[in-house]
Amino acid sequence: MSDADAPPNLEGIALIGLAGRFPGARNARELWKNLAGGLESVAHFSEKELRASGIPEDLTRNADYVPTRATLDDADKFDASFFGFTPRDAELTDPQHRVFLECSWHALEDAAIDPERYKGSIGVFAGASLNTYLLDNIASHREQLADFVAQFQADGYPLLIGSDKDYLTTRVSYKLDLRGPSVTVQTACSTSLVAVVQAVNALLSYQCDAALAGGVSITFPQARGHLFQDGAILSKDGHCRAFDADATGTVFGHGCGVVVLKRLADAVADHDHIYAVIKGAALNNDGAGKVSYMAPSVDGQAEVISLAHALAGVSAETIDYVEAHGTATPLGDPIEVAALTQAFRATTDKRGFCHLGTVKSNFGHLEAAAGVTGLIKTALAIENAQIPASLHFQHPNPQIDFVNSPFEVVTRLTTWERKEHPRRAGVSSFGVGGTNAHVVVEEAPSAPSDEIVSDGPQLLVLSAKTRYALEEATTQLGQYLKAHPQVALADVAFTLQMGRRAFEHRRFVIANKTAEASKLLLRRDRQALYTSPLPGKPADLAPAEVSTNKLAAIGWKWLHGEPVDFAALHEGTSTRRISLPGYVFEKKRFWIEPDRSTPAAPVAAPVATAQPAAAAAAVEEPVAPVILSPLDDLKAFLKDQSGIDLAAATPTTSLLELGFDSLFLTQIAIALQRRYGLRITLRQLLGELADLGPLAAYLEANRSKTPTATPEAPAAAAALTSGMPSAPAQHGPFRPLQKGSRAGVLSKTQQTWLERFHPPLQRAHRLLQKAHAGASCPLRRPARSRRLQAGLEGDGLSHCRQSLPRRAPLGRRRQRLRRHHARLRSRPLRPPTGVCHAGHRRADEARHGNRPEPPARWRGRRAALRNHRTRTGDLLQHGFGSGARRDSYRPHGHRP
Repeated sequence: MSDADAPPNLEGIALIGLAGRFPGARNARELWKNLAGGLESVAHFSEKELRASGIPEDLTRNADYVPTRATLDDADKFDASFFGFTPRDAELTDPQHRVFLECSWHALEDAAIDPERYKGSIGVFAGASLNTYLLDNIASHREQLADFVAQFQADGYPLLIGSDKDYLTTRVSYKLDLRGPSVTVQTACSTSLVAVVQAVNALLSYQCDAALAGGVSITFPQARGHLFQDGAILSKDGHCRAFDADATGTVFGHGCGVVVLKRLADAVADHDHIYAVIKGAALNNDGAGKVSYMAPSVDGQAEVISLAHALAGVSAETIDYVEAHGTATPLGDPIEVAALTQAFRATTDKRGFCHLGTVKSNFGHLEAAAGVTGLIKTALAIENAQIPASLHFQHPNPQIDFVNSPFEVVTRLTTWERKEHPRRAGVSSFGVGGTNAHVVVEEAPSAPSDEIVSDGPQLLVLSAKTRYALEEATTQLGQYLKAHPQVALADVAFTLQMGRRAFEHRRFVIANKTAEASKLLLRRDRQALYTSPLPGKPADLAPAEVSTNKLAAIGWKWLHGEPVDFAALHEGTSTRRISLPGYVFEKKRFWIEPDRSTPAAPVAAPVATAQPAAAAAAVEEPVAPVILSPLDDLKAFLKDQSGIDLAAATPTTSLLELGFDSLFLTQIAIALQRRYGLRITLRQLLGELADLGPLAAYLEANRSKTPTATPEAPAAAAALTSGMPSAPAQHGPFRPLQKGSRAGVLSKTQQTWLERFHPPLQRAHRLLQKAHAGASCPLRRPARSRRLQAGLEGDGLSHCRQSLPRRAPLGRRRQRLRRHHARLRSRPLRPPTGVCHAGHRRADEARHGNRPEPPARWRGRRAALRNHRTRTGDLLQHGFGSGARRDSYRPHGHRP
């Protein structure tokens, strides 16, 4: 008995859903169309496009510069409202995260899994490439980068979470409410296939019941090429000619791929659509057994392939096709074929029986998304029983012995004949650094022949979060049914009812045949197409059909939000989940344009000229300020923080209704404190101040408590709020943001510690910041960890020491410091008799002034204290003294 006639073996992992966005393809269906058509999706950029991307002219004019890359359309667009992102958060989030989140949703829809109703746990395993959006777009705005560094621990979390690879999978788990393992994988080029192997292992060990696995790679600017170097990995002519004699390397591209996996027995029981079955999956590393760290290894690759065969329990001679890593490099291709041959020779001596190809010939290397893209291509090839051609192969690489190998490169679209065994293939992915992955996949077992086919009218339901998306979904489904008239309408109805989320805007139609359903959807027949009323509009009267037609009655209940047991409609039938078009996301642009400006050349200051009296009067004419109500002022403030238009918000609108989560409310609390000088807690924003009206009233009622400048000291107040020239020594602690610029950032600060334990010194710190432009910390951090102690009383700083306690526990040191400061406050302190340029006591007077001594119990540490003791004047004299004005501070009577 052949393998085809044997009872189905339900061991393995079923691939039940897939989604992605690829160069020249918005989804997996378009990807297969391009692959079957032999289409290369690589862009060649003009000089103008490269210049707009900020590529230097001297680089583009280099004879070895290749202006080629496979790009991704609409990488700057995202449906932020669908996933609950504020516009500001969406702008700060890496487009890789955004695209992967949308593809994850589409993959679950393709698998007909609604996480809200799915009873099992769903894991997420994936990885991404380097976040160049942060480097090229956000970081090019120096003020934004400086703000992020300065406020990193306070309210910089949106940029941190949206930028770091660590949060790729956990953000998906949070937004889609997935409760299984959520693991970010990073193994360079093999990242996404390693993620698939990790997901397979998690399913086999019952850590989850379904899993998302994949990867994403989008780098910016997209319109850029590469510099060819002989013997390196990038192509000389902009084409990926894998296994060909003219191959010189690969081309980089952008894309995203996600697959949904489930244990095969569960998938069969759930009537899932199964693209392919993973029978074996293996990982290893080359170790040091190769020429260099970046070089591939024959033994390492051969071992992982052999291990995957052993885990799958198959012989190499039953494998019909191998989706190769195929980077088209002079070193990589011969090593890969040699490793495949070595692994196959362990179980067979046959020659030329296995097809060989790579998706990289179509659009290059997708880096972190490369492995899963090869798996998606292979799964689609198994389902369609066709093997796409590997492009640009004309003459075999002379370093590859194809004649004595088991392989032949596929040069045209080839029908995949079914032999005595299921259609079976291998997929390889190898990462720089030596992490290798290989999986063995085969076609799904055939469905039982005694299934009961459901006949008769079917209820098709559609829903979306917006009316626009609902209309687009209606058109999309109608076009799909028109293009696929062979699809069973009962399967379409079952998939839409059981595998899709029900949103606010709803629509249903009843049809008997697939062609009829397509016509009704595309015509928008109001007599047959029932739609839920718009929010705030009265509901339509139930049509007469509802009282006589059972399906119409069920549809009408569902249309108006009543719970419906759709499963009861399909009891005793063989209806199954199928692949249907996914949700139509609204493509809105959330993008921070990179700053391509260059520093302007210095110009001479304009000469002041006398201004006519009439012109001067026109310039000096005061403009009446716009006074906003407390509520409008709050709404404007929240719009600035989130990017959400709050024009329609009412006093009873809650912050949660606006889409603000707890993390964003924490940032709002900090921003409100910074603006109004009021301490507002997260608990208040979730409790008594959760609505806009009470919050605005609270802010207005407590405005008077915020510190303001006293009218009797206008000159001092003006000096404190205006920037002053900075001395060269002030820039010592800072790392320059740009060559030739004096703007800089500190990598570390003691701001959190000072705020917590030394409020007086923190007030003095803020006073210095106001008077000195660009200052974020008054001191350079010493080589050894030191702690500042300060007492600020009455007219000025009485003393400021640095100490280095070495043995006392942290809790005891804090208690001693508190007792020491309490004694200092109880003593009368005379104001400083002289001021330095920064407005504080002169260093020479400070050294001879009346200085309080530390506690006597600090025995054995007097020498350390004496060595590290200094005065505020000493500290400020070196860093801030030379650039300040004498009238910047009031020497007496001013409390910061």
